[in-house]
Amino acid sequence: MRTIALATGVLLATSLLAGCGSGDDAEPHEDSSSAASGGSTDTTKGAEAGECATSLTATYPDGTEAVLDTTAQAAELGDGTAYTFYVGDYEIPDEGIGVDTVLPPEGSRLAVVFLTAFNATSPLEEIAPGTTVEVTDELDVLTFSTILYAGGTAAQSATDATGELTVVAVDDSSICVELDYDDAEKSLSGRISAPIHDSPY
Repeated sequence: MRTIALATGVLLATSLLAGCGSGDDAEPHEDSSSAASGGSTDTTKGAEAGECATSLTATYPDGTEAVLDTTAQAAELGDGTAYTFYVGDYEIPDEGIGVDTVLPPEGSRLAVVFLTAFNATSPLEEIAPGTTVEVTDELDVLTFSTILYAGGTAAQSATDATGELTVVAVDDSSICVELDYDDAEKSLSGRISAPIHDSPY
């Protein structure tokens, strides 16, 4: 990623928090419009968001492999045009959802995934089921990036980053995504199922 994209991602990581839970009772969006710039949409993939289970396998720079599946949370940005996901191996508090800093306690691990368009200047479409995006260093294009935390240590390099993320399902209260990501120092793959919480950003 370009430096400006990474800087934007880090800023979001330290300003957003989403809460845990599930949205089994909500109906999925019927939005069949095209995805935001840089993404594609296939609404036939839109299963119930509540049917998705969180399980992310993260490989850290030191070679440690961890399964993150205890808590998943999502902050909705721009009326559903972007999301920030948090997945930990610990219970992430609900207080300050979408506003406060999210950092894991010592001995715990956290993955942060940003689904957004960095330095967006064009209007973005609401993200719909079936939206698929790839990692890119282009600005004003829907993409995603990741940060892995082990306690207070952050792995946030995006050197040689590649990957793809698909929105499996999204409804009024929850979202499910599937991703496969790899860069020069870390990797992340699996599914995230998280409740959606509004953010003022």
